[in-house]
Amino acid sequence: MKDIGRELGVRYVLEGSLRKAGNRIRVTAQLVEAEAGKHVWAERYDRDVADIFAVQDEITEAVSTAITPVIAGVEQQRAMRKTPDSLDAWAAYQRGLWYFGNTDPETYALAQEYFQQAIDLDPSFAGGYSRLALAILDSATAFGSSSLAEAQRLAEPLARQAVSLDGTDAEAHACLGWAALMRGDYLSSLSETSRALELTPNLALGFGGERRNLEFLGAAVGRCRHPEDLS
Repeated sequence: MKDIGRELGVRYVLEGSLRKAGNRIRVTAQLVEAEAGKHVWAERYDRDVADIFAVQDEITEAVSTAITPVIAGVEQQRAMRKTPDSLDAWAAYQRGLWYFGNTDPETYALAQEYFQQAIDLDPSFAGGYSRLALAILDSATAFGSSSLAEAQRLAEPLARQAVSLDGTDAEAHACLGWAALMRGDYLSSLSETSRALELTPNLALGFGGERRNLEFLGAAVGRCRHPEDLS
């Protein structure tokens, strides 16, 4: 695994096996940290092969959904072991995520510092911008660290930059939707959150944004004599 990881230039390797018996298949998947040769996740899937392509898509989605948080957790632990002056953009981003997960004003402030450090180290890294935008919005909403208007003013350009750098970043679209909501542009906000959920159907931030948008739009329609004016 070390050799494979080195040849491919990757830190994690997903390996698996397939066994078939009659109309049943068993797929075993394992995620290995190539550098250490350590298994960090494993799962087994037993399925009928009546529609092999549907089974393939189902297992692909299941594995992708399962390994994403595992990799994030391992990467955050790796980043926390590094000294601050040795962090690269990815490690600074992961350290920011670790602090972001500890919801209090002090750690949110540290999260913002590390997300900004990730941007400074790599201005083309979309994740730094989207997470900094989210941290600013979250901090203002949850802790009143700044006014909502100020948070919106700071966060929206960051979210737009993230989307321009990586149009497939679901969190960036969700953050942009949240920022648009805060300035009262409900339709643009709903469009962005819908795009976020198209990209990542299980994104909690996207579902939260969609719910807020529908609530605001419902209230606006209720107050409006001519709902077509909302368009």
